[in-house]
Amino acid sequence: MITDSNTPERVGFARPQILIAVGILTLTVTLLAPHVLASRQQADVEATRIIIEQVTQAVVSYAGDHQGRCPTTGASLNTLVRAPGATDSNWNGPYLHIPNQDAWGNSLLYWCPGSFNRDSFDLSSAGPDGIHGNDDDITNWMTP
Repeated sequence: MITDSNTPERVGFARPQILIAVGILTLTVTLLAPHVLASRQQADVEATRIIIEQVTQAVVSYAGDHQGRCPTTGASLNTLVRAPGATDSNWNGPYLHIPNQDAWGNSLLYWCPGSFNRDSFDLSSAGPDGIHGNDDDITNWMTP
């Protein structure tokens, strides 16, 4: 290619090309973002369901070592992680190695005896919105 020595050679993209590329990227992100966020929220819901199942199994194991008695509400789920003291000779834990938190970092609520499971215990996550008592709660007494 022969160029005039006084005219600099231009390399790169023109403004319209850059604007079109930015527009396409913006449109793509706008269309995909809701799907990615919904997938993430569903993954967190499923992870919390699994956490509740794991905690439930830990409570059942604890109850098996304690003549069918679950930890009391006052003792809380901490009893599953560390022995309540030297006076509990039946404690064979730790029964639980995961934190008492849902996928959003909120503490699980535990009641024994339960209001919904009167002959055992209730276990609940506030769900994605972090507020207990509404439709997005994840519990051991309601199935999805």
